Amino acid sequence: RGRLPTPVLIDVAIATLAVLLIASPLLFTSNGFAPDFTNDIWFAAYQQHVIAAHLHPTLFLQTQQLGVFYPLFAFYGGTLFAITGALGVVLGGSTILAFEVVTLAAIAAAYGGLFWLARQLGVKGLLAHAPAIVFVTSAYYISDPYGRGAWAEFMAVSALPLVLAASLRLVRGRLSVGPVACLVAASVVFSGSHNITLLLGSTLAVGALACYWLLSGASRELPWRRMLAVAGLIALGVGLNGWFLLPDVSYAHDIVGAQRVAW
Repeated sequence: RGRLPTPVLIDVAIATLAVLLIASPLLFTSNGFAPDFTNDIWFAAYQQHVIAAHLHPTLFLQTQQLGVFYPLFAFYGGTLFAITGALGVVLGGSTILAFEVVTLAAIAAAYGGLFWLARQLGVKGLLAHAPAIVFVTSAYYISDPYGRGAWAEFMAVSALPLVLAASLRLVRGRLSVGPVACLVAASVVFSGSHNITLLLGSTLAVGALACYWLLSGASRELPWRRMLAVAGLIALGVGLNGWFLLPDVSYAHDIVGAQRVAW
């Protein structure tokens, strides 16, 4: 008689199947999906060539249509495309493979973050997979990359559940390497990908954690030291994006989009 699979193996199998299912159009087809999707692959390739030549990313595009020193990466996905481009260099110049690896990791982070969050909030057994499955199979989540081609937005949204789960774990328990690494890495991707998601997602995250604390009925005082430690780790992740976020904030009012919005 063979051994029955352990709960951990079952959890890993369910998560792996779900992640591969959502990533299957990317992994197993050559479809370009939407113009912005292929544009994002090209942006990653652009950073890959710059990093290969100069060992650092750039804030600018140089094209015949847009001219020289067009500051696209100062306002859109600076760190995200730099990370993907750097991975492409490490992988021997394969932009597509790097793009697939980064996207697959993001889907896994979204699924794993919500599963982890559910377990921390007391959901037992296989039911803890429900929030993660609902999230990654939702119309918005799937249509973001494949329907709209909004890859940078998709990456930022994928990082948010891991930011929440790691933050809650560190606020409720001791600092340890795994949760710290997850929080910093997710904060880097979340704050280095898409401006609108960063603004709205940060507001949502703070509101969600505040509601959890108020509604949980916890009688103890707020663990201010742990909360400050978590805030410091998030600040570290955001600070690693300073090379692109500082010019982003400094020149935000000079872009065409800002001139069209009446605050």
